Amino acid sequence: MKQAVILAGGFGTRMRDESDFRPKPLVQIGERPILEHIIFILAKQGFTDFIVLLGYKGIQIRDHFIKFREHTTTTKINLKTGEVNYLDDSLFPRCEITFMDTGEESLTGERLRRASKYLENEFLLTYGDGIANVNVADLIESHKASNCPVTVTVTQNPSRFGVVKISEGGKVMSFSEKREGHDLINMGFFIVKKESLALLPPDTMLEVEFMHNLIKVGKLNSYKHDGFFAAIDTPRDLDRVNRLYKDGALPWLI
Repeated sequence: MKQAVILAGGFGTRMRDESDFRPKPLVQIGERPILEHIIFILAKQGFTDFIVLLGYKGIQIRDHFIKFREHTTTTKINLKTGEVNYLDDSLFPRCEITFMDTGEESLTGERLRRASKYLENEFLLTYGDGIANVNVADLIESHKASNCPVTVTVTQNPSRFGVVKISEGGKVMSFSEKREGHDLINMGFFIVKKESLALLPPDTMLEVEFMHNLIKVGKLNSYKHDGFFAAIDTPRDLDRVNRLYKDGALPWLI
């Protein structure tokens, strides 16, 4: 499997200070935007064909990658002739990225439906704001063993708050600091067979109608990820991963 599809068209409403002037996938972790980190995670595991589904301020994402080589290599310019030479390899392994405008107001399912003509028979699908050290080889093995057309990667829901247990009389019986929640959440990193898109209605959410339709026919597999995961939804989330980056810890890499 070499193809990965990335949903990168949302408005990022919970990160207004950032998303007012750029799309959330271009918000930076360290010196690189989130989307570069996601592509790097997957490229290092063998993916070479990427499709980025654009929407809100999508032209900024496309333009960023058009100039990507200029930003990431040592560049030699002949001022007389205008000739440009790139003197070393870029950050990423060799890969190709297709940028497709899927509409500013489109829902996630509709974005994927519009991209169907570019999709291979089986592909990885994920969100443009989530980073994780998912072992994709293990994910694919789980998918193959399930005989289901779609596999969703799940992880425990992290709790940001301390947990307090009280007696019927109101006295505190125990107090523990932040702990992992017991509920499992969808973290992206789907494996999808193209044939399953027959269950994807137009103008719908991938996470609602499509997933529910798969569940009804017993065709949605899950792969549990116990490693690092961060969804960059809020300024707090962004601060957390930037602190990790600053400290030299990159737990989202295999």
